[in-house]
Amino acid sequence: MDIVVHGKATISGEMRPPPSKFYTHFTTALASLSHGKSVVRDPLPVKDTLSLFRALEKLGVVISRGAREWVVWGTGGELRPKGNTLDVGNSATALSILTSISTLASRVLVVTGDSQLRSRPMPSLLRGLRRLGGEVYSTKPEESAPFIVFGGGLQGGMVDGVDARFLPAFLLPAPFASKGVEIRVRTGGEVLERCADFIQRMGVPLRMQGRRLIISEGSFRPSTLVVPPSLYQVAPFIVAACLTYSELRLRANKEKCEGVFLLKILEEMGMNFRFSREKIVIKGPQRAGGGVVDLGGNPDILPLIAVVASLAHGRTRLVNVSGAREMKSDRVSSMAKNLRKMGAKIKERRGELVIEGQRVLRGAEVDGSDDHAVAAALVVAGLVAEGRTVVRGGVGALRTSYSKFLSEFQKLGAGVSLKGD
Repeated sequence: MDIVVHGKATISGEMRPPPSKFYTHFTTALASLSHGKSVVRDPLPVKDTLSLFRALEKLGVVISRGAREWVVWGTGGELRPKGNTLDVGNSATALSILTSISTLASRVLVVTGDSQLRSRPMPSLLRGLRRLGGEVYSTKPEESAPFIVFGGGLQGGMVDGVDARFLPAFLLPAPFASKGVEIRVRTGGEVLERCADFIQRMGVPLRMQGRRLIISEGSFRPSTLVVPPSLYQVAPFIVAACLTYSELRLRANKEKCEGVFLLKILEEMGMNFRFSREKIVIKGPQRAGGGVVDLGGNPDILPLIAVVASLAHGRTRLVNVSGAREMKSDRVSSMAKNLRKMGAKIKERRGELVIEGQRVLRGAEVDGSDDHAVAAALVVAGLVAEGRTVVRGGVGALRTSYSKFLSEFQKLGAGVSLKGD
């Protein structure tokens, strides 16, 4: 099924950022390893998070799912697997989390996903867990799933150069290691501080020194964990409002949200926002300036920033983008190829994209690469472009991560629809 987008859109209205998918994963897994009853408030119940939910139940965790909270009876780290295989569908975060906590099991487990996820190499995850004493191996030379995990726990030690997206995987089993664990994070900032805060709230001794986390032996105590709202989840709406004749009001306190880094990048590119205690206001159209934008540690937002840069004044260099090649698709190549179809001037290099800003983009038929971030960005590009844009290969991926993506845009007045509607 395709998405049809009519260009030169105007959007207007108010919305509330949904809960974070990343922290729904992390808090649910934390609660699953605690002793006794914990509560996860404001979880995001989408396909990716529910795949983790079901896999944790297969490890002996009891979860009661309500509309606004999940009640979790944890195992205290003593997993009781039902069967030998855990399938997480398309979620890389769930795959990394389940691979790591499966090291605590007393039997061999296989952790796998769908065909797309099985094509994504994750050598740094496996290498890091092995450095901590875990017996974790891929069934393929490129170090992609399925993963075979021999239980028995971790010894502990130090793992260096951890990517922020894998930080939960190293934090979750760390208190159960036979000696302390030190994690040195390559990138992180906001993710590092928030994950450390959750761990400390669960009663585990932790010290943070710059980008170093030192976790001592301990146990997770039952707690109430609140999933923060996510600006990443509304990033396509934010960017669309910036680039079109629009006014969008987000009901959120910026300081409490995941993804504030997105606003900082857009501000550095010349975009302006109005902030109050309970609201973020975005008015357009605005046009970014050129310059250098470092996306190291933020591969999820590369597709949207590439759209902004395509309409910026002058040249923009998006640097440290290699991580975006290893997501649900090669997001660097996907965006370069599709935006060229729409009239953008882009040079693709291994570690960067160089984009010459244009005054207009043209509607075209583009490929969402079965990747929610690419498909969402191409819908935004279509809203800004002249004429009609058809986005192929993205509907299923959008439903996985942005369950109300099309209906929310339609409520705001954008001309988007499924082909045949």
